[in-house]
Amino acid sequence: MGDWKSALTPEDEHASAALAAVDYLKSGHTGFVDPGTIFSPDAVAFVSDEFGIRIWLTDAYVADAGVELKRHFPELANDSFLARWPKNRDEALRRLGSQLFRNKDPNSRVRAFIGLYGEGTDSHELFRAAFDLARQHGVQMQEHLGYSPLLYRQRESAIGTGLMEHMRDRGVLNGHVTFVQMNAVHSGDVEILAAHEVGIVWCPYGQLQMLGRGGAEGRMVELHRAGVKVGIASDIPRAVHFNCLGSLATVTAAATGLAASGREILRMRTIGSAATIGAASELGSLEAGKRADFVVRRPDVSENLGCDHALEFGVLADAQSIEFVFVNGECVVSQGEVLRADIHAVISRAQESVRRLAARIGLA
Repeated sequence: MGDWKSALTPEDEHASAALAAVDYLKSGHTGFVDPGTIFSPDAVAFVSDEFGIRIWLTDAYVADAGVELKRHFPELANDSFLARWPKNRDEALRRLGSQLFRNKDPNSRVRAFIGLYGEGTDSHELFRAAFDLARQHGVQMQEHLGYSPLLYRQRESAIGTGLMEHMRDRGVLNGHVTFVQMNAVHSGDVEILAAHEVGIVWCPYGQLQMLGRGGAEGRMVELHRAGVKVGIASDIPRAVHFNCLGSLATVTAAATGLAASGREILRMRTIGSAATIGAASELGSLEAGKRADFVVRRPDVSENLGCDHALEFGVLADAQSIEFVFVNGECVVSQGEVLRADIHAVISRAQESVRRLAARIGLA
């Protein structure tokens, strides 16, 4: 991954984001969140105006110990990739909050939050700075945490206590904090996360990977039932299409031994996901006073029997069932087609980007 990540240009990131936006809208998603894994936020932000989709952005690869990623995940990082990361804590601190200017317009479809790359690449001092900045500006702070249960447990062993207990005792858990992944939630963590209103972004594909390797503790359904803000996401859309997220989450929940109902999956895909980015007061449910983001599905598709709407819409339905998608009251998808998009041009641009990128890193 490091080879192609280090070779990305703004044009590549725009092509990728445009393709993602079209796929998201056609699948009934009205927005997406990038957790600090793009180098050119402006190139991605432009996609919102192009297609009418919501986008949440943060600062690129904020970390002050990026070498830890290479040490623990050599398949993800190399020197050329890490050369584009902050070199030290001062550089990381200077990146923090660089995208918050996007929140000046409350009606903008592009919003910003505070992000750390995470997975052990940030110091206590950097985490505290991000936490304080998020609280100061009233935005969410996200970081990847607990993707690898083995690494997570090694960190706990080094500090001599559970990581959630450690963070609680340091006073850095509250409703502005969201963790992405969390494939090692211990039984005692459920109460801590619920009490401090921490958000969790559940990535079912990644969790299934870790369940297969052993050591994972997948407690997402238990967390949801305890009142934790749990959202469902795809961290690798080109490995498993986000059109299948509902089914994938259902299968993953079953694999953890605590099955989720269709209603629970639907809530995690809507109001739960909005809450993890701090947008539940505006989005995620059909209520007076909220922004009008909603999806209209066809009544004549095979999965729509009218017996269990939550199951049919949140788990079984695919892109073929979508008739209309509205974002902020504006119709952006009609009869399954993205109104503002030249689909052939979007796909062609993405294919050209892939070919150029492959040539640059010697894969052609």
